Amino acid sequence: MKTLPKAFMLTLTSTLTLALVGCGNSGSQQTPSASAPATPANATAVVPASATDRKVLASTAPATQAEHVRKLANGLVIKDIKIGTGPVAKDGETAIVHYTGMLMNGKVFDASKLHGNQPFPFVLGAGQVISGWDIGVKGMRVGGVRELIIPPALAYGAQSPAGSGIPANSTLKFRVHLLGVQAAN
Repeated sequence: MKTLPKAFMLTLTSTLTLALVGCGNSGSQQTPSASAPATPANATAVVPASATDRKVLASTAPATQAEHVRKLANGLVIKDIKIGTGPVAKDGETAIVHYTGMLMNGKVFDASKLHGNQPFPFVLGAGQVISGWDIGVKGMRVGGVRELIIPPALAYGAQSPAGSGIPANSTLKFRVHLLGVQAAN
């Protein structure tokens, strides 16, 4: 028989104790006397869970679609927000996307919707975009949405692209929605 983590049992015990204490005789309207304690002697206080406890509790929760996160050896983090149902994007095909690019502090530096709401096409794997995009968009399904956290080595490195608002050596976050793919001619 598998035992439950100690943090989970403590939280469960505290919650049940407080629930039972709260379910006292609600039919009577007695007021406590000065000599009677306001809290039962066997009551257990609920203490906020520590960061470790929260990790243990989170690890016992069932996975959801939003938890498809991969960190590659090159530092690129790929998080599938929504998995599409269309064709898979492959090298050599034109990927058509809407995107929002931001710094790690959340400041948006570019977005396709800022350019007349026009989708952005690029040939996947051809070096037309930063490496983090070529790697991170490959394998997406049309209709999918991904968040890419791209380290400087797969973005602009020590360069600060003129007029971009992107400082040198910045880790970048992109939200990419794959609208379509077109086969190479």
